[in-house]
Amino acid sequence: MKDRDSASMAALIGLGLCYLAKEDYRQAAPAYEGALAIEESAFPSNYTNLYVTLAQIARSYDELKDYNRALHFYDRALSLVEKTLPTESPEIAKLLCTIGSVHLQKGDNDKALPFLERGLRIYGKQPGGTNDVESTQAYLFYERLEHTARLGQSLKAANDLWLKNDAARGIPEYERLLGYVERAYGKES
Repeated sequence: MKDRDSASMAALIGLGLCYLAKEDYRQAAPAYEGALAIEESAFPSNYTNLYVTLAQIARSYDELKDYNRALHFYDRALSLVEKTLPTESPEIAKLLCTIGSVHLQKGDNDKALPFLERGLRIYGKQPGGTNDVESTQAYLFYERLEHTARLGQSLKAANDLWLKNDAARGIPEYERLLGYVERAYGKES
């Protein structure tokens, strides 16, 4: 790497860090993208530090609610770490849970579930199990997602019975629905 490229890359990464600290994500993303262009031209495609830059770009777009662009960069980061780190790496688990979270934010619950499940499986194999923040958040997302799916299924079943004037069978469905709501959101006091 040329000295000029090295200095430019360091400056762009520094700018990205500063913009992230200021929560100015519109400025952070292009700074990191500039650093990424230099990194990609100077290092092999399996250079692990590319993951950090890709993840910072993705985070910037995630904060800007540009979820498709965020997913693009998170997916690239995941592809890189899956090639360069052990399969049970906490970094992989964190990325999987983050990707799942972005899919949830987009409303793509079906796409979120496999990422969250896989990330939680990896976290569960780490020393100390699932006690860290990312895995706990992922677990809560997963639980809420499961409850939401059950709520939808139960509500549909209850409504179908109600529409068929089958109150005797509809009541247990609505009671089951109420149970799911209470487990997902707590009992109303």
